[in-house]
Amino acid sequence: MLINEVCRECFLTKKAIEYYIEQGIVAPAIQENGYRSFSDEDIAVLKKVSVLRTLGLSVADIHDVLSNKDAAALNEVCHKMSVQMLIQQEKQGLIQELASNHDWEQI
Repeated sequence: MLINEVCRECFLTKKAIEYYIEQGIVAPAIQENGYRSFSDEDIAVLKKVSVLRTLGLSVADIHDVLSNKDAAALNEVCHKMSVQMLIQQEKQGLIQELASNHDWEQI
Protein backbone atom coordinates (compact mmCIF):
# COMPACT_ATOMS: atom_id res chain seq x y z
CA MET A 1 0.00 0.00 0.00
CA LEU A 2 1.31 3.47 -0.87
CA ILE A 3 1.55 6.34 1.60
CA ASN A 4 -1.57 8.21 0.46
CA GLU A 5 -3.67 5.11 1.02
CA VAL A 6 -2.01 4.55 4.39
CA CYS A 7 -2.87 8.12 5.40
CA ARG A 8 -6.54 7.47 4.77
CA GLU A 9 -6.48 4.03 6.40
CA CYS A 10 -4.66 5.11 9.58
CA PHE A 11 -5.97 8.67 9.95
CA LEU A 12 -2.44 10.07 9.91
CA THR A 13 -0.84 12.78 7.81
CA LYS A 14 1.90 12.05 5.32
CA LYS A 15 4.26 14.16 7.41
CA ALA A 16 3.42 12.16 10.55
CA ILE A 17 4.02 8.86 8.78
CA GLU A 18 7.34 10.11 7.43
CA TYR A 19 8.29 11.12 10.97
CA TYR A 20 7.45 7.65 12.30
CA ILE A 21 9.61 6.18 9.55
CA GLU A 22 12.49 8.46 10.62
CA GLN A 23 11.98 7.36 14.24
CA GLY A 24 12.21 3.70 13.23
CA ILE A 25 8.68 2.84 14.27
CA VAL A 26 7.89 1.47 10.81
CA ALA A 27 10.19 0.56 7.93
CA PRO A 28 8.28 0.24 4.66
CA ALA A 29 9.87 -1.45 1.69
CA ILE A 30 11.23 0.83 -1.05
CA GLN A 31 10.06 -0.07 -4.55
CA GLU A 32 12.25 0.27 -7.67
CA ASN A 33 10.54 3.57 -8.52
CA GLY A 34 11.45 4.94 -5.06
CA TYR A 35 7.93 4.75 -3.65
CA ARG A 36 7.46 3.26 -0.21
CA SER A 37 5.29 0.19 0.04
CA PHE A 38 3.65 -0.38 3.41
CA SER A 39 2.94 -3.94 4.50
CA ASP A 40 -0.10 -5.06 6.47
CA GLU A 41 2.15 -5.18 9.53
CA ASP A 42 3.28 -1.56 8.94
CA ILE A 43 -0.36 -0.49 8.69
CA ALA A 44 -1.26 -2.35 11.89
CA VAL A 45 1.60 -0.59 13.71
CA LEU A 46 0.56 2.82 12.34
CA LYS A 47 -3.03 2.24 13.47
CA LYS A 48 -1.72 1.53 16.97
CA VAL A 49 0.43 4.66 16.78
CA SER A 50 -2.62 6.69 15.77
CA VAL A 51 -4.59 5.45 18.78
CA LEU A 52 -1.71 5.98 21.20
CA ARG A 53 -1.04 9.52 19.92
CA THR A 54 -4.74 10.31 20.31
CA LEU A 55 -4.44 9.14 23.92
CA GLY A 56 -1.59 11.61 24.44
CA LEU A 57 1.43 9.32 24.49
CA SER A 58 4.75 10.73 23.38
CA VAL A 59 6.66 9.16 20.51
CA ALA A 60 9.22 7.84 23.00
CA ASP A 61 6.45 6.20 25.03
CA ILE A 62 4.91 4.76 21.86
CA HIS A 63 8.27 3.31 20.87
CA ASP A 64 8.53 1.66 24.31
CA VAL A 65 4.98 0.30 24.15
CA LEU A 66 5.44 -1.13 20.66
CA SER A 67 8.82 -2.67 21.41
CA ASN A 68 7.48 -4.48 24.51
CA LYS A 69 5.07 -7.28 23.79
CA ASP A 70 3.63 -7.29 27.31
CA ALA A 71 1.54 -4.72 29.14
CA ALA A 72 4.41 -3.50 31.36
CA ALA A 73 5.22 -0.50 29.17
CA LEU A 74 1.56 0.50 28.96
CA ASN A 75 1.22 0.17 32.73
CA GLU A 76 4.28 2.35 33.20
CA VAL A 77 2.87 5.00 30.85
CA CYS A 78 -0.46 4.83 32.66
CA HIS A 79 1.27 5.37 36.01
CA LYS A 80 3.30 8.27 34.64
CA MET A 81 0.14 9.90 33.26
CA SER A 82 -1.60 9.45 36.62
CA VAL A 83 1.26 11.22 38.38
CA GLN A 84 1.16 14.03 35.82
CA MET A 85 -2.59 14.41 36.35
CA LEU A 86 -2.12 14.66 40.13
CA ILE A 87 0.52 17.34 39.66
CA GLN A 88 -1.80 19.27 37.32
CA GLN A 89 -4.64 19.01 39.86
CA GLU A 90 -2.36 20.38 42.58
CA LYS A 91 -1.34 23.26 40.34
CA GLN A 92 -4.96 23.97 39.49
CA GLY A 93 -5.84 24.05 43.18
CA LEU A 94 -3.03 26.51 43.87
CA ILE A 95 -4.17 28.74 41.00
CA GLN A 96 -7.75 28.69 42.30
CA GLU A 97 -6.51 29.55 45.78
CA LEU A 98 -4.43 32.40 44.39
CA ALA A 99 -7.37 33.67 42.35
CA SER A 100 -9.65 33.72 45.40
CA ASN A 101 -7.36 35.26 48.02
CA HIS A 102 -4.56 36.91 45.99
CA ASP A 103 -2.05 35.87 48.65
CA TRP A 104 1.17 35.48 46.65
CA GLU A 105 3.22 34.86 49.79
CA GLN A 106 1.16 31.83 50.81
CA ILE A 107 1.48 30.20 47.38
